[in-house]
Amino acid sequence: MNLFVECCKWTAASEEEKIELSTCTSQCTKQLPCGHRCPLGCHHGNCPPPETCQRKVTLRCSCRRLKKEVKCNERDTKAPACDGECRRLIAEKEEVTITS
Repeated sequence: MNLFVECCKWTAASEEEKIELSTCTSQCTKQLPCGHRCPLGCHHGNCPPPETCQRKVTLRCSCRRLKKEVKCNERDTKAPACDGECRRLIAEKEEVTITS
């Protein structure tokens, strides 16, 4: 992204002011290691660590019927286990496939 600053403002600015002048007001475009976009505004330096990511992700059981939403930084939480209804639906689907 190009950012235009008046020459006289840039040359008269302190180092701290130059950092402020060189950042736009948009959201940071960098991607965190978890795959989500950095939640901060445009900034210099490193983005926050992925352990602080608060975006929601969906965990699903193995048949993908049940779901559980957790924060990205809690992703290591166990996904929901298939229940009796999941097993019944899988058996029913297999029965239809066999008879077809």
